Amino acid sequence: MQTITATARTRNWTVVFTDIALAGFIYFIVVVLAMHLVRPSFNPGWKTIGDYGVGSLRPWLSSAFYGLSVGSLSLLIALEKSIARAGKSRIGWFIFGIWCKGSLFAAMFNEPVLDSPEENFRLLESAVTFSAFISIVVSSFIILKFRKDPVWKKHVLIARRLAFMLLITFILFAFSVYELKAIAGFAQRIFIAVVLIWFLMLTSWARAAAREKSDK
Repeated sequence: MQTITATARTRNWTVVFTDIALAGFIYFIVVVLAMHLVRPSFNPGWKTIGDYGVGSLRPWLSSAFYGLSVGSLSLLIALEKSIARAGKSRIGWFIFGIWCKGSLFAAMFNEPVLDSPEENFRLLESAVTFSAFISIVVSSFIILKFRKDPVWKKHVLIARRLAFMLLITFILFAFSVYELKAIAGFAQRIFIAVVLIWFLMLTSWARAAAREKSDK
């Protein structure tokens, strides 16, 4: 009875955290899309998402990154609760946490990455941004250890493909920032889109895993 109760409690908390994660990701998507409609004159080809956070839209972009940060942290907790011990990767969780901190930094100190008037701050923000991006790419491969969990094993193929898509789109973005700024904004949006798809898939898998395990 106690085991059943504990399992049900874990499932309930996992569902709660997946709900929070989903809300954070959807809020980020809605706000960022709305910014593109408000400022249609901005060229998304070379303007990054951070470039929209100027003037009256800055608080909105900050709130979007807060949503992304809260959603990412909630997803991390949901993964911890829904994956069996054999399939957990502490190193993967730690590296994933770097992404959470990076998105929180972006929320607190958002400035246009490519056009910030403060050179030192621009370099700091760029370093934090790329560290966060690298961490999410690396963690996407490390947490594939969840294949050792029988409930999660069926998702490995899709997760591996998304991990390689993250790697490829990140390389494209990094190359565009330093060699082809005319498409830097476009490349960044592709990478962020893949990140969000990966997050949404993990969120749905965590919720399904929690429910499946509680039914056994």
